[in-house]
Amino acid sequence: PYTIGAQAVWRGEVEEGETVLIQGAGPIGICILKMAKLQGASVMITDLSDERLEFAKESGADITVHAGKEDVQKRVEEWTNGEGANVVIDAVCLPMTFEFSFDVVSTAGRIVVLGFDERPSSVSQLPITKKEVSVKGSRLQTDQFPKVVKLLNEGKLRHEGLVTHTFSLDEIQEAFNFVENHPEQVRKAIIVFN
Repeated sequence: PYTIGAQAVWRGEVEEGETVLIQGAGPIGICILKMAKLQGASVMITDLSDERLEFAKESGADITVHAGKEDVQKRVEEWTNGEGANVVIDAVCLPMTFEFSFDVVSTAGRIVVLGFDERPSSVSQLPITKKEVSVKGSRLQTDQFPKVVKLLNEGKLRHEGLVTHTFSLDEIQEAFNFVENHPEQVRKAIIVFN
């Protein structure tokens, strides 16, 4: 998951001092958050779950916004003094969150999309041209493993709280059953090979 986060941040060309809006505070959103913070960015993250937003705050988010209770666009405008976020990373991956990215991205900003939703989105050419927005897809990783392993080994990247459950190889079926039956309790479950 961290390599996916690293890839999204790399595709977004996130730099120190920039503002990054991450839509979605699930495990991938948290990994993106941690990688963006390591780049020196200021990060706002949105979600519909108070629990996920609390974990995002604990994981380093500068601002958390409950997208079901707050006006995200207004919060972005306040946060960026009306400029919009330099980078918007869509880790929710719905047509509506992709479309919304264009409303909150800054001039000359970058939108990074991680989704595989095949439903069409309704985005006109005007916001792309008017703002000179770059839209980039992000999938898997491009040689991100060595960087992520180094950051983990150096203690600069920590997974405290991201891994909520650990199972042995003998418990693999139990692990799959647990994740399927209790998704609200699992951020990431891992299988340990001894």
